[in-house]
Amino acid sequence: MRDAYIENNKMKRQAWLILPVALIIIGVIVLFGDRDEENLPQAKIINSSPQSMLLELPVITSVETPDESAIQNLNWQAQEVSPPEKARQQVLQSLKEFSADFKLLRPQLEIWAKPGSTTNQKLARRMGQVLAQNNLGGVNQNLSPPDAAKMIDRGVLLVTAKDNILLAKRLIAAFNPYLSGRVKVFYDHQITPQSMQLYFFGSPYFSDVGQATFDNQF
Repeated sequence: MRDAYIENNKMKRQAWLILPVALIIIGVIVLFGDRDEENLPQAKIINSSPQSMLLELPVITSVETPDESAIQNLNWQAQEVSPPEKARQQVLQSLKEFSADFKLLRPQLEIWAKPGSTTNQKLARRMGQVLAQNNLGGVNQNLSPPDAAKMIDRGVLLVTAKDNILLAKRLIAAFNPYLSGRVKVFYDHQITPQSMQLYFFGSPYFSDVGQATFDNQF
């Protein structure tokens, strides 16, 4: 009986140690980096407040050889343009690295696309499929958009806990070959730790290389 009590207390102590260890891992990655950051997609911070943050994912002109000078010559259209297989492989590789770096935290991203647009549904499924391949989440049309989304006609909203912002930035940036433009981040203190929700509103535009954006291109 006494041995069982001791073992039970031991398991409780181990469970409580998981969070500090995970935070240490995040700190080490942030301070020193376990990979070459220049080779990873980056999400630029446009502005931030205690309640939210605005990120921007860069526009790419070619999955093979990005050329910033050619951005102005890109053609954007409402009709879906499928990204090349190279883009999918880049997203999968970024998600694989993300999953390996944060495996103790077991982060999950659920994607919801507002009904009424077939193109945003297809984009959500495309992103959900690669998430599922890495056990990082998928599409969930049963989600309910937060009140902060009521005024959004077209755009992207990412909901997460404020303490998860480092994970959220890294995860959303992994989708850069699929998605560009501005992403509004809303902090929700009631959301489950390490959980994130991505909402698509309206119909996206697509570039020549199949990258989607919800920013106004016309």
